[in-house]
Amino acid sequence: WWELPLSGFIGRASYGLFHVTFNMQENLHHQLSEAKSILFKALDNSFEMVKNGGSKQEVGQVWSDFLSDFYKRIKQESRARRENLLNWVRVPK
Repeated sequence: WWELPLSGFIGRASYGLFHVTFNMQENLHHQLSEAKSILFKALDNSFEMVKNGGSKQEVGQVWSDFLSDFYKRIKQESRARRENLLNWVRVPK
């Protein structure tokens, strides 16, 4: 990873906080990029399965289960941490 010039930061503690925050943000970006890649592959696979005679209902059920579990986890974590992640997210239509 690379470092930014920190001339505007005062003291060692500020640098440490910036360093940790930057690494965490970089890690989150990496994790979500990997997740997106996996989900796009699953999406392509879903359409291929149906194209090759797979059941739309079965594929749909797998996606419904996944999305339901994911949404439930977001809600549980948001409640437990008293921070609503969904309020931070903007999804284009």
